[in-house]
Amino acid sequence: MCALSSTEAELNAISEATRQALYVRKHLPALGVDTQQPLSLFNDNQSALAIVDISSGTYHGRMKHYDIKLAHLRDTTSRGQVRYGYCPTDDMPADVLTKALGRVKLVHHRQRMGLIERPAA
Repeated sequence: MCALSSTEAELNAISEATRQALYVRKHLPALGVDTQQPLSLFNDNQSALAIVDISSGTYHGRMKHYDIKLAHLRDTTSRGQVRYGYCPTDDMPADVLTKALGRVKLVHHRQRMGLIERPAA
């Protein structure tokens, strides 16, 4: 899908991440994992999060083409399935998987995710 702004691109990402997370969550009880708590999904775009949060009152008439996605995201929140939160860009560990990072940030995020450096052979 083509996005006309970074906020739209982030809404697409939030929507897809939510769909995939709910699918995985559906199968976790078979593995003995408790799924009573809401999933926590974090994003670094405050505009997108404000639009998803119905209590913020943020809605743009230019976002009408996103009504179905927004309804789904808001529904998952109101039913207690997903909780969306803000994570500053510098603290976003997922960036290690999606961006070319400098060594300092790479090491920082790798440590946060519990990954260790492979010893040289």
